[in-house]
Amino acid sequence: AGKWGYVEVTLKDEAGRQEKWRSDYFHIDTAYAITSIKANKVSSFVGDPITWTVEARGFTTARQISYMVYNGDTLVAVEGFGTSNTYTYKPSAPGNYSLKVTVKEGAMSTTDDSDPLPVLAPLSITSVNPSATKASTGTMLMWVASVGGGSGTKLYQYRLMMGGRLLTTSEWVSQPTYTYTPMLAGSYTLNVSVRDTTATVSKTSPATAISVPLVVTGITGTPKIAVTGTILDWSIATNGGSGTKQYYCKVYLGNTVVNSPAWSTSPAYSYTVNAVGNYALSVTVRDDTATLVKASPVTRTYASLAVSSVTADATAVELGTTVTWTVNATGGDGAKTYQYKLMRGTTAVEQTDWLSASTYAYAPTAAGTYTVTATVKAGGETVAKTSAGTEARTPDP
Repeated sequence: AGKWGYVEVTLKDEAGRQEKWRSDYFHIDTAYAITSIKANKVSSFVGDPITWTVEARGFTTARQISYMVYNGDTLVAVEGFGTSNTYTYKPSAPGNYSLKVTVKEGAMSTTDDSDPLPVLAPLSITSVNPSATKASTGTMLMWVASVGGGSGTKLYQYRLMMGGRLLTTSEWVSQPTYTYTPMLAGSYTLNVSVRDTTATVSKTSPATAISVPLVVTGITGTPKIAVTGTILDWSIATNGGSGTKQYYCKVYLGNTVVNSPAWSTSPAYSYTVNAVGNYALSVTVRDDTATLVKASPVTRTYASLAVSSVTADATAVELGTTVTWTVNATGGDGAKTYQYKLMRGTTAVEQTDWLSASTYAYAPTAAGTYTVTATVKAGGETVAKTSAGTEARTPDP
């Protein structure tokens, strides 16, 4: 408000000589003017009230004042004309705030703006996040501090805790990250302090549970050798890890998966073998810390020993003619051995030792009906079967 002016003086003597002199420029105030709009602080934070006080010249106590608050170029608050020469506003967002003031009395009015006042968001730590909430010993962890608000360079200090025990305290550093590799099982937290030119604040991270690494110590299958139709049982032994363990079991016959696997919490698995071959169990174990795969030793299976027939090469012969009986045996574990018992009617003629041959020959010397009972052994199984009768008779004269 007002104008700028100066004073000019002309001096003249009797001889008519004259000289002019002019003053410096000076401000000429008008009768009505706002002389100051002062805030109670030079900067502030979001949520902290700001109070401006207005001083004006030339008005009586009947004057009225209105206020408009700007954040930058955006109008954020208006208060109509009233008698108070103070105005308080609580900013809800950061920015540069100014107050436009209008003072009026009757037909006279004048308007002026305050100087901008910077409003900052308060310094705060929004989060301290670990790279994992569950992990194994020997795994490097990284914590990241997310910070907002404040002013100036931010510095960080870290305090690492295991349970309730302080492990280490760092110097003040400029990095918002901290790394550590725990070698002991336990619950780890990181307390972060952040400071700048406005404040110092602290926050603690969520806990990270550290356990010894998950290990599959063994897969035991029983029996080691089995006949088809047998139920194979496997038990899975683990150590370490954290949380619920889950198991995914695949049964292999040679290189072919023969079951329908699914995740389970049971460390045991059973399967009924129905074919001859080599069976093995491949197990995937997972928990909160790791996923591991391990295979069992092979279980060998075989068909059950069976004797389908004991057959003579003749149903009737003359005395002195050799008769040969053949045994048809299948299955069994390993090599088969045979024992033969020859009967004439109800009379035992002879019984052999255990032989490797699947045939037996005999030339009858007495008339009668001859049968052979063949007993077959393989592994732990023994099966016997008797042939049909062969008639031995005296030659016709």
